[in-house]
Amino acid sequence: MVVVIFISLVIVALYFKYQFNQSINKVQDISNQHQLEIFQMKYKTASQMRSNITFLNELWLGISIDKVEDLALKNELLNARKFFRYQLLFGFLGFLSIVINGFATA
Repeated sequence: MVVVIFISLVIVALYFKYQFNQSINKVQDISNQHQLEIFQMKYKTASQMRSNITFLNELWLGISIDKVEDLALKNELLNARKFFRYQLLFGFLGFLSIVINGFATA
């Protein structure tokens, strides 16, 4: 039973990871089309955004998203923030299900 729960949580986390990556790609496209900076930085690729801890921190907090003027970029950043949080939540729940199972069977 725990294996099914774990696999389900991992699949949901992977789904949100995919949605997060799609959203970051859209943010990058909007930024390149309109020559906009994202959180006072210019990124050449979406992978730079995903690997930049400062960007991820700003995205997690969401304070800087309110300062973005472009409405399309702001909406896509809000979507990316939502997917980022959901992916971490379900990944953590998957990990927690294994830990709880370990304590329950010990």
